Amino acid sequence: MPKPPRPQPMKTITAAPHGADSVLPLPTHETILVVDDQPALCEVAVILLEHCGYRVLTAHDATQAKTIARQNPDIDLLLTDIEMPGMLGDELAAWVHVHRPHTAVLFMSGNPMQHRRLDGYPFIEKPFVHLDVLVNTIRETLRRLHAIREAAAAAA
Repeated sequence: MPKPPRPQPMKTITAAPHGADSVLPLPTHETILVVDDQPALCEVAVILLEHCGYRVLTAHDATQAKTIARQNPDIDLLLTDIEMPGMLGDELAAWVHVHRPHTAVLFMSGNPMQHRRLDGYPFIEKPFVHLDVLVNTIRETLRRLHAIREAAAAAA
């Protein structure tokens, strides 16, 4: 009986995720909380967003996200799925607005019809096929947040 072939060692991938190479890392200290009930999507978001210079926290449901938000007052952006078991993403966003009013919110969903329901709010479709679109949407959402903060500070 012939011997089975020896398994080949896995190759280490050091390149940026596809599409991320067109998005240059920025010198940033901003923190993003990614909330999705699909752990693989959270892992992809961590790899991409850390490559772009963000500090990334993840949660797999709203309860975990609330705990993380209570422990980390410096969260700049909540990137949340809309359809999750237990609590919808827009309900989580409403909680965040009460407890962390200076945190921007970006919604994501694999159901493009959800965008209509959340008309007027920043939205990105998943899966993240065009990673540069995700990163640029995050950057624009954070840019608006900073402009609001600056205007509020100037008015005070």
